[in-house]
Amino acid sequence: MPLNTVHEAWRYVRWGALALLLAAVVLTVRGLPQIGWPVTGPANPLYVWAAVMAVSLFAIVATGLRPAVVAAALAAVFAVAAGQAGAVLAVLLFVAASVVVGGYLLRALGAPQLAQGFVFAFVTGAGSLGTASGLLAHWPVNYPGVYGLALALTLVLDRRRCVGWFHAARDFLRGGGPRATVAQRVLEAAIVTAALVHYAVAFAPEIGSDALAVHLFIAERMRTGHMWNFDVDTYVWAVMPALVDWIYAIVDMLGGEVAARLVNVTFVLVLARMVRDLVLWAGGSSGGARWAVLLFLVTPLTFTESHTLFIEAGWSAFMVAGTFAVLKLLDSKPGDDDPDARGLLPAAGLLLGLALAAKAVTLSLLPALAIVMLARRSTWFGRAHNGTLAKALLIGIVIGGIPYLTAWVITANPVFPFFNGVFKSPLFPPENFEPPPFERYLRWDTLYRMLVESARYLEAKPGASGFQWLLLLVPCAIAAVAVKATRWRSSVLLVVGIGGVATVFQQTAYLRYIFPCVVVLMAVVGVGLTHLMERAWSGALWAGAATAAVALNIAYFHSGAAYLDLPWRAMLSQTARTELLEGRRPERLLAQSINALNAPASPVMWIAYLGAAGLRSDALYAQWYNHKFAAEFLAATTEDKMLELIGRRGVEFVVFDSQVRVDSAPALLKVTDEVANIGGVSLRRVKSGLRYLKEMAVSPDFHNAAAWGLTPGATIDSAGLRLSANSGAYQKIAVVPGRKYLNSVSVRCDAPDTTGRLQINWVDASQKILTTSAKTYVCGPNWSVNEQEVTAPSGAAYGMLYAWGQAGGPLTVRMNSLKGTP
Repeated sequence: MPLNTVHEAWRYVRWGALALLLAAVVLTVRGLPQIGWPVTGPANPLYVWAAVMAVSLFAIVATGLRPAVVAAALAAVFAVAAGQAGAVLAVLLFVAASVVVGGYLLRALGAPQLAQGFVFAFVTGAGSLGTASGLLAHWPVNYPGVYGLALALTLVLDRRRCVGWFHAARDFLRGGGPRATVAQRVLEAAIVTAALVHYAVAFAPEIGSDALAVHLFIAERMRTGHMWNFDVDTYVWAVMPALVDWIYAIVDMLGGEVAARLVNVTFVLVLARMVRDLVLWAGGSSGGARWAVLLFLVTPLTFTESHTLFIEAGWSAFMVAGTFAVLKLLDSKPGDDDPDARGLLPAAGLLLGLALAAKAVTLSLLPALAIVMLARRSTWFGRAHNGTLAKALLIGIVIGGIPYLTAWVITANPVFPFFNGVFKSPLFPPENFEPPPFERYLRWDTLYRMLVESARYLEAKPGASGFQWLLLLVPCAIAAVAVKATRWRSSVLLVVGIGGVATVFQQTAYLRYIFPCVVVLMAVVGVGLTHLMERAWSGALWAGAATAAVALNIAYFHSGAAYLDLPWRAMLSQTARTELLEGRRPERLLAQSINALNAPASPVMWIAYLGAAGLRSDALYAQWYNHKFAAEFLAATTEDKMLELIGRRGVEFVVFDSQVRVDSAPALLKVTDEVANIGGVSLRRVKSGLRYLKEMAVSPDFHNAAAWGLTPGATIDSAGLRLSANSGAYQKIAVVPGRKYLNSVSVRCDAPDTTGRLQINWVDASQKILTTSAKTYVCGPNWSVNEQEVTAPSGAAYGMLYAWGQAGGPLTVRMNSLKGTP
């Protein structure tokens, strides 16, 4: 095409893009009254943004240091001020070990250039370490020392690379930042500010519903119980794909909750780096990449993912990295001297397999990628010889199939509890699990409705999707495709991004499920802005539009978050952290109280809307998480039925939210006493007089002598059981593991210094002794009752109940009782 014609065509494209921007501005202004003023918490977060921006800009301008160095320095200062340096070091150890492991695996797969880059090495290594943790979760071997030693060992084994990092960091610091214009410095300061906001919120306590019920719950149980029991009767989601949760478990084991939240933010920052890399790969400029990264970081949906332990950030990192590896493969030509040529496909197989092991929605995103691969098969299929394609598929299936195989073995349904109408697992009703009640299908007005009616696409307030999609996506996509230099790469990104959205929305239009597509489409916006900002006058208009999108996103930053503010005091002070939980998530503090009181870790009845993260025992949820218990609880509408349920389930403690309105609540309140109450959520305990009502022993008063076995020196008469020193009576009683019992004896003796012993030998089904519960007492001439509260250990089938004379004597025992809850 002649040069003049090209320029003329581009002029039309530029004017058309401006017309589309004007229309988008009109739609945005029209929608703002419907969206409403942003809702914030007690402290207006805009003040925090302004303060962090001022500090970041001053540090960048005054020191002349690179933005990354400024961000790292400010992050380090904040971690020390918050008293969480240990958590940050735990995350850094995990990141370093991941890079080492990932680099080794990528080199082994034949992709040495990918191995040199931080992003691909980290994502590959993190997924591989998480896979190992998920396999180890089946056994009680998960201890901080084990994980700390394993991660440190990887660094020792590749110490040359670690030394290389040190020298690279030193050179990076000495190099200083390149000269930048005022606009570039402001843009870089804004990126640093957004990154630091995401980072700082990780130091606040976890209050997200999904995290407290599932993601942090699994990580904390791995740390306190040293394994995960995959018990779908207690947690219906126990066998769902959980790769990101295993990663959280690794860092939680080393640095606690804050470390788990920080590694989630790390994935978000890695995704921001991928946005930059995709923009540059597609032919965009560094300026366009900066705008794309900033827009991604200030998008409310991104904060939705970073402020709480969802898993979509980690999952998206695997998905986007795998997609990027495929795109690099499609971009190469048969004659290119590319050292990664044969390794890109296996590397993509591994990364996409990790994505599948993290979330089943991966299957909905793969068709768009497959279409692109088929369309460009001439660039790669000829080189997929010697089993390269088969190797990639095998790696992806093996790694991605681990959680589905686990679910199949345990439940006979590989996607349990979904599609149980097809697989008919006996552990869940034979019906197909319904998706969340959100919109379906991709429509012509989806961009507008996602913004103005966000609650149809996410548990969120209006504005949660981000303003850049309505303002910038369409004109930027047209500009990116219109320029020949960026046409096919931008087209591929559009097919992958929009195709992925379309296939996901076919089932349910849920924004968290398209987070990988957000990253890909954000890169398209960056490429488009590269071209649209080339000319001074029009570039200023597009910079203004992008700035407006950033400002609006910051204003509505909390639209999809549990935090409606930036609680900086709770990030820095333990006292403020406790006060915040008292007001917003009192269940978390009650879990700590239960751990102190519930020494045997008996199951806790959890009648509250939020989850039980931090609880050392099992939580019995009266909702879909545990459909069997929920049905039993709702049916226990009388005191007798409630006591029977409590006894059968081995419950002593109950967490009850006063806002729960069910018919069985009055019965529960009558048979329990309140121990503590925080913010309307109470910790209750089964009344002492009702705790042990069911007699487990046969003839505890010895009226039926045949019920008891006697050792030499023990006799039974009308007065009861008579014991001399080192003699006793015994009886075998069936027990339930984990259940608490009360053992009591009524005894007297005439001789001074006479002692007796309460004793239960716990045995398994093969009669092997597991452990013994015993208590010695001193008796006197008056009848006295001595008691011991015991818990049947794991694996116990029977308790051998003894009444025993320890020393002196004789003793007269008129009762030896073992009582349990009805």
